[in-house]
Amino acid sequence: MTLLLDLEPLSCGQTDHLLDGLYKALSDPPDLDIWAPHHNPWIRDLIEDWTDRGLGRLTLIRDHLLRVANPERPPEPPFRKAEPWLRWDAAKMAEIQHSLDAKARADYTLDDWMTLVDLLIQTYLPDGVIQTEAEYLAVRAQLAGQIQANLTTLPSAAQLRADQIARIAALLPTTFADIPPGVLTERQVHILRFAEAQAGNLITNLTATLRGRVKNVLLDGVRRITLGDKKGTWQTLGQELFDTFADLNRDWRRIAITETGNATNTGFLASLKPGTHVRREEAYTGACPYCKSIRGQVLTVVSDDKEPKDWDAEVWPSKTNVGRSASPRKRVGGALVPREDHELWKIPAGLVHPHCRGAWSVVAGNPPGLSNEYQMWLRGLLVEAGQPTPV
Repeated sequence: MTLLLDLEPLSCGQTDHLLDGLYKALSDPPDLDIWAPHHNPWIRDLIEDWTDRGLGRLTLIRDHLLRVANPERPPEPPFRKAEPWLRWDAAKMAEIQHSLDAKARADYTLDDWMTLVDLLIQTYLPDGVIQTEAEYLAVRAQLAGQIQANLTTLPSAAQLRADQIARIAALLPTTFADIPPGVLTERQVHILRFAEAQAGNLITNLTATLRGRVKNVLLDGVRRITLGDKKGTWQTLGQELFDTFADLNRDWRRIAITETGNATNTGFLASLKPGTHVRREEAYTGACPYCKSIRGQVLTVVSDDKEPKDWDAEVWPSKTNVGRSASPRKRVGGALVPREDHELWKIPAGLVHPHCRGAWSVVAGNPPGLSNEYQMWLRGLLVEAGQPTPV
């Protein structure tokens, strides 16, 4: 099928934005099952666990809204104990909850519905939870990447089964406070902090999206019901809420897969010495055309401060495609012209796009330099997991 787009009425900036969006959309093919377990056993359980943690909170918000919208309105269970760092203080939340509990659904004003959404989000997705979830994902993912890189120096590492790897991964710390001193270099700490901040920012954005989308669904649904629209029923509103949360669940899953992969890949590269040769691995079902094209390519690890850098042959932990485009052409005046090389996607340190599952493996190079503290920690971790592999 051929799709023809009339770009004439668009400005150069609008055209470039459209083309980049189309090419990025093509990098998320329909046959990629985002719910399929990850192929990498080092992060497979982490992704599933973090997905479940988030979907559990989204489900609590959804189910509470559905209970309120149910005509029979069964008794509502009490709120779970809220985490700290609430955007409203406890007294304000208690006051709002008491005010809503005193009303039947038929007496809810539009302001009441909007307030209910804010109350539920601040109860189940407060700032403290966002910080905790971001730290949990970033710490465990980056450490998993570091161990993968460091175990490449052990002859027996290749013999580890997936279940043995899962046992080791399950013992990794989930907070900065749990990481023993000396395990991370100062540079690795900075990389980890950026990974945590990135994950936290995406969760915050998802929370804002949830708030806006759910409020829009409620506004439209309640308006239809109030004005007697034949298509406006509580049952219809409930289905629209259910469908909205299905989309939000996919958004949370996207964060789980993407940010875990990014933190793991940067942790892997940050553990390797400059000069190490690494191979890009894109061996999973549903890889997009671009990811298939970079599968097996070998790059050389360099430090972040090396200048100049060869974007085609080198990789460093902070290498991203920010500011680059997936589209091979751009608009100049009234014509589409090829982009220059420095404007195009290159192989990044992390993932190419959301839902991507790319990774790295070591081809050749000097073994990573491990501190005594790291060696002791890794040895203890392996022994605890039942794998007394010498380090």
